[in-house]
Amino acid sequence: MAFSVNTNQGAFLALQSLSNTNSQLATTQNRISTGLEVASVRDDSATFLIAQNQRSDLAGINAARSSLDRAQSTLDVATDAAEAIDDLLIEAREIAVQVQDSGLDSASVSSLNNDFGAIVSQIDSIVGQAEFNGTNLINGSGQNLDAITGVDRAGTISRISVGGQDLTTAGATATAASVTVDGDVTINSGGGATDIVDETSAGTAVASFDANVRNNTDFLQAIVDNGLDTDGVIAVDANGNATGLDFANSGATFNDGGAGVNDTIAFNFGTTTFTLTTNDTTVAPSGGLADADTAGNITNVAVTGTAQVVADVTNGVTLTDVTLNSIDFNTADSRNAAVQVVDNFRSQLSTVLSTLGSSSQQISLQSEFASNLSDSIEVGIGNLVDADLSREAASLQALQVQQQLGLQAAGIANQAPGSILALFR
Repeated sequence: MAFSVNTNQGAFLALQSLSNTNSQLATTQNRISTGLEVASVRDDSATFLIAQNQRSDLAGINAARSSLDRAQSTLDVATDAAEAIDDLLIEAREIAVQVQDSGLDSASVSSLNNDFGAIVSQIDSIVGQAEFNGTNLINGSGQNLDAITGVDRAGTISRISVGGQDLTTAGATATAASVTVDGDVTINSGGGATDIVDETSAGTAVASFDANVRNNTDFLQAIVDNGLDTDGVIAVDANGNATGLDFANSGATFNDGGAGVNDTIAFNFGTTTFTLTTNDTTVAPSGGLADADTAGNITNVAVTGTAQVVADVTNGVTLTDVTLNSIDFNTADSRNAAVQVVDNFRSQLSTVLSTLGSSSQQISLQSEFASNLSDSIEVGIGNLVDADLSREAASLQALQVQQQLGLQAAGIANQAPGSILALFR
């Protein structure tokens, strides 16, 4: 190799080696400081883009996890409230059964009515407070729960939806669409004589209702309101209020029970049979409540003195759309309907609880899956871009030594042209 002061090939080679070492050292130091082997598209474009797509998927999953967490909390609040309502309905049923005791005086009935009303108010209070993040699933406001479970690369969002319920005491869940209650109604004479049935001749069902009977129209009104009077034997006014019963067209039949035996009059309207039973405590027919003709047919049934006629609706009276908050023990039909209304509420509440419970379990499982999936993607991204720090630490030591050696080699190479001066001494 010729000596030249213009070209120092050894220095060039030493500088190239030193520059390469410095570049590798900078890369290693960057990996150690960031912890990433692929921190930029300049490091590895294919790997970096794959990692970025996975990060995008992970962001969607994390958003879904947040949505699922909120949904779970909302369902927990609704479920706790529904369970508390179920406990209160058990107490309400105990009171509703207790008030059926015919031996209770009016004060006791009123006290039980107050206790029942307090439970109804407490149920509505619980329903009103069962809210989380502005969502109440049980107050009948029409709010539904819509939890995001994930989103795919095409942008399609998957959801779990839970419909809202109405657990208010005036709502559909607390309403019995059809309640059959005891239709017994007692008609008292009030101390005077009251003709209930007056036949003009034997076997003819021609009768008259006086004001005392017509004023006891609760059971007749219920029959009219429920459309059971298909034969039209109940008289109604222009406002649809029941005013009495047309015996002549009711298919009435009479039965004289004999001495000391109750006499009965049965008539029907539509599918419901109605029976009047006299309280016959005297000798019939002449001394009893029922008078007969020579053939033994009842010609007159009267309420005299303190006697009673009990009107018994054989199939019961059907009331419709009875809500829990409309129950009033001071009203006979309402009191008799209480147990059925409470039982209906509890039956429908069981369905609501089942729906809330299964939805809660579904969201819990989805949340667990989303958490596991998030962890798996995190690990996958790490496998793609994370630096092996133990390996990078070893490389750092080696490159630092190579850098020192390169510097010394470059220094030696730079001194080579100076040796030419010895030739001119």
